[in-house]
Amino acid sequence: MKGNRIVFSFGIISILMSIILVATTCRKDSAGPAAPIDTVAEYSAMKTGIYQIFKTGNGNTPPFYLWYDSVKTVNLDLFKTPFELLDSLMYKALDRFSYLASKSQQDQLFNEGQYIGIGFGFKLDATGLFRVTFVFKDSPLATQGVQRGWIIKSVNGVTVTPTSFTSSAFGKDAAGVTNTIVFEDLTGTEHSITVSKKLITMNTVLTSKVLQLNNKKIGYLAFESFLSPSVTELNTAFAMFKSQQINDLIVDLRYNGGGSVDVADSMASSIAGDIANGNVFVYFNFNNRYAYQNSSSDFGNSKYGFGLNRVFFITSEGTASASELVINGCKPYITVYMVGEKTYGKPVGMIPQPFAGYDWVLVPIVFQTTNANHDGNYFSGIDVNSTVADDLIHELGDPQEACLASVLAFIQTGSFPVGTKSLRTSKAWNIQQIRGLRSEIGAF
Repeated sequence: MKGNRIVFSFGIISILMSIILVATTCRKDSAGPAAPIDTVAEYSAMKTGIYQIFKTGNGNTPPFYLWYDSVKTVNLDLFKTPFELLDSLMYKALDRFSYLASKSQQDQLFNEGQYIGIGFGFKLDATGLFRVTFVFKDSPLATQGVQRGWIIKSVNGVTVTPTSFTSSAFGKDAAGVTNTIVFEDLTGTEHSITVSKKLITMNTVLTSKVLQLNNKKIGYLAFESFLSPSVTELNTAFAMFKSQQINDLIVDLRYNGGGSVDVADSMASSIAGDIANGNVFVYFNFNNRYAYQNSSSDFGNSKYGFGLNRVFFITSEGTASASELVINGCKPYITVYMVGEKTYGKPVGMIPQPFAGYDWVLVPIVFQTTNANHDGNYFSGIDVNSTVADDLIHELGDPQEACLASVLAFIQTGSFPVGTKSLRTSKAWNIQQIRGLRSEIGAF
């Protein structure tokens, strides 16, 4: 039997180790357990610890939750599980994010860039069809030829619709769990593919290339998550851009729901270059009981800086957290253009609070972020300069893909073309609507 003593990292706050995490709620999905809770004692201990973080504090240690003063007083005995308690305590006006997760799974994701799954993303198009957005190189679907834009018709014999789909459709997140998925490719041909879940190693740089536009070289980077292994991937991409002496940079964050502050700082330092080196990237502001912990993180001296005075970001409703941090952090130093759709809106961050002796971690909102100009508070998202719906039938990096084409038109003419919405472009449902670790992964 596991012990029931819980140790929290109260007051031991290291911004360098903090993680910007993203999560949202969904009618059909919740931040439920990644594995069964073993005992009634564990239920009780976890509930007590969560309540201390969110409302009461522990002895001389104040509550850590950012909105602790808006949390209601409750009777813990009325809640059967820690997950029900957490949902009740969250400040729903602004908090769509706090969750509980398996600590081992979270560590595996953020430290190793790995998770158990199938290895692909998808989202809803305007006609109510689920289309593939990307396939990781390590996915078993990659060897089966599945590509961006393919339609998911059914999973294990069940037709997929916006009202019927839940994240549980693919079964338990365990290696060997088998799924039969019927896809329809862009020619209308159906493919029934059976794959087993495995340990997926994510390539967070989905693609990077240099595009030639008349006499200009344009660097294009599609980036999916800010994880520890991502730094090597980003450095490789930025080194290639620098060697090619690019004239403009396009960073595609439309499927990036966040990740590590350190990795976000690394990317932003390469984007903004020498002009921002040593200056404030982000301010971290905790609740009034922890105001003494308020601090900042500065841009680093990146050897991959390009000396550019502007950057283009492609975004969507799935762009959140650390992605928004990069965009907002660069604004005081270089000109930022945004194309696509308004971002999700998460100007806050989390520091995981582990439960000693258990494979569980509470991931609560504990600080708010602003840039060097103290601008932030974009809970409704960051607006774009040009609205262009996500084009799901062209590959990422294809100059004909609608969002990329809009940026290239601006680079060539100095103005964005009028955005048009195709029946094949996305809206509404996306993975950020699933609260918890799944939204951190950004894929299934």
